[in-house]
This record gives sequence, structure tokens and C-alpha cells, in this order.
Amino acid sequence: MTLRFCVTAMVLLLAGSAAAQTTAEGSVTFGAGGYSNGFTSGRVLQFGGGGEAVVNRRVGIGGDVLLTGGGGDAWVEWTSKAEYRFIQAGAARVTPFVSGGYTLLGALTERGGFNGANVGGGILYSLGREAIRIEARDVVFNTGFRNTQYVTVRISLTFR
Repeated sequence: MTLRFCVTAMVLLLAGSAAAQTTAEGSVTFGAGGYSNGFTSGRVLQFGGGGEAVVNRRVGIGGDVLLTGGGGDAWVEWTSKAEYRFIQAGAARVTPFVSGGYTLLGALTERGGFNGANVGGGILYSLGREAIRIEARDVVFNTGFRNTQYVTVRISLTFR
């Protein structure tokens, strides 16, 4: 867990000194959605932030840390992900993207954590150096005896 966070931080810190085509982006995120685990379902809310190193405006590697709550519980979500942006010809303001990666959930009310996978997609709406990012993300993890899944729609302010 700590190693993944350190590697993500290192990539982001070195992104500025790498090739001129690599940019670093930070974001502040708010999300809402729902969860289901076979026994029950409900709503989730999340808040956090993250960063990403984007190479040649198309491929990004990064992660985020989010505080998420729902169903009477709260957890911290650490995500490492890769992203591909579908750059359009010309100076389009809207850029669609897909992403996927690894998620570690650390419960605040009990010891341990859960490993999971995340997939998502959405759009970036450019405002110059800043952008508004709208994303739907699905996280699936195994709690030992069954899978739990939650889907969120996330809105982020992204800055370079």
C-alpha cells in the first residue's frame, strides 16, 4: 500500500522534469453513487483528490485517495490507474477517456483492507489550464465470502 502510494507520488513529481510532452495534473473530486453486496444496497458519497502524469496528451498514469462512506461505514480508497484519452483532431474542448486499475479499500471501522479492481470512463471539458472531469467508475472487490460492488459518478476540478 505504501509502496504504491510512493511510486504514484514519484511519477507525479518526476513528470515535470521528463519530456516536454509529459504534464502533471492534480484534481479535487466529489462523487456519489450506490453499492450492492448481495445482502443489501445503498448510497455512497466520496471526497478526495489525486494526480496523474499524462504522456503525449493521450496516456495517463496516476492515482487518487478518496474518503468514501455508505451503509453506515466509511473507508479510504487508494487507487492506482492507467488512462487513455481519445484526442480528437483540432482544438476540441471535450475529450472522452477510459481508465482502469487497482483499488485498495481500508475500512475506518475495522482492521485490514480489501483489494479490488476499478474501471471507468467519462469526459474532460477543457477550460484552458483547468478542466472539469466527469467520470463514472465501477469498483469491485471481494470481502471474503462474496463480491461487493459500488458505482459512482464523480465530478473533479483538474488543474495543471
